[in-house]
Amino acid sequence: MNRIKTLVAMLLCFCSLQIAQAQVKFGVKGGLNITTYHLDNIHSKAYLYRGFYVGPSVKLSLPITGLGVESALLYEQKESDVKAQNSSNTHILRQKQVSLPLHARYSVGLGSVANVFIYAGPQFSYNLGNSYKTLKEDVTTWNFSKTNLSVNAGLGVTMLKSFQLSVGYNKAIGKTGEVSFNDAIKKSIEGKADSWQVGMAVWF
Repeated sequence: MNRIKTLVAMLLCFCSLQIAQAQVKFGVKGGLNITTYHLDNIHSKAYLYRGFYVGPSVKLSLPITGLGVESALLYEQKESDVKAQNSSNTHILRQKQVSLPLHARYSVGLGSVANVFIYAGPQFSYNLGNSYKTLKEDVTTWNFSKTNLSVNAGLGVTMLKSFQLSVGYNKAIGKTGEVSFNDAIKKSIEGKADSWQVGMAVWF
């Protein structure tokens, strides 16, 4: 037991030392969301000009070469056209949310000018605005979940230590929302929103 306590104490001291020596940078990031909603028997089309994210961010570079942590507080908007099977009617699903991504990242330097990095981690989101969208009057309604959990993964490049470009994928864990039908049908279909993300950040 004493050995375990000693090991835990050493580990905590090591972590505290790493955090104390870490370099912290603050910045602003923004970009595009290219979103597709996956619903049973409903097809979705994604468009480049629909959807964006923007907000303050923070990056923690650990003394261990290449390792770091990145987070942000983002306002996000995701949109996609959806059309029910065998129907000519197209509807826009528009989701507005506040998101908190938490990424682990690993960087490899390309001299003093740039470095490339990969990142991955969870994202927690809280839905804002309208929580539903009528797809067919008195028949079907799309209902957004109040909270969402997703996972991000991607890669990027940082230039001159201040400018960052990245491309990643946001994968929903669990449902983003569901299609509910009227009382006569009594049925619901779960749906997920997955997004490609193209972004830029500026670090100060």
